[in-house]
Amino acid sequence: MTTPRSASPLPVRHFVSKFWVSTGFAAALISLAACGGGPAAAPGSATADLELDRAPELSGEEAHQFVSYGAVLLDVTPESHLAESAIEGSTHIPMDELRARLNELPQNASIVVYCLTGEDTARAAAVLVAEGYDAHELGARARWDVTNEATASR
Repeated sequence: MTTPRSASPLPVRHFVSKFWVSTGFAAALISLAACGGGPAAAPGSATADLELDRAPELSGEEAHQFVSYGAVLLDVTPESHLAESAIEGSTHIPMDELRARLNELPQNASIVVYCLTGEDTARAAAVLVAEGYDAHELGARARWDVTNEATASR
């Protein structure tokens, strides 16, 4: 004989967990503002965001090495934050324009992708990989700066 389930209300931890999950989701949506969070591809397209494989991630030092050997440094930050994210010699294509402007990027060079906060770099690099580019993800612009500061202090 089995014992009946308790009719008591859900434990407090259930509500606390739901609070943190919904709060975390809201925070993630808000954080997309600095790096765009542009529109996704149409469902079923070759580059629909949910179907993309992640591109390799680089450290700041590795990114500097790639660029010194001829890789393109691509900034996908929205135009409104370009002054804060620009790196000398980088190419700027906002994330929400990337698919439409792929023809501006060389297919025979590695591409190192970054944005101001790093929020859009994984998606942008994955789009590039799906389109046949040799793309790598740097993340936030600050990772580039930290490497520059460490090199300058040596």
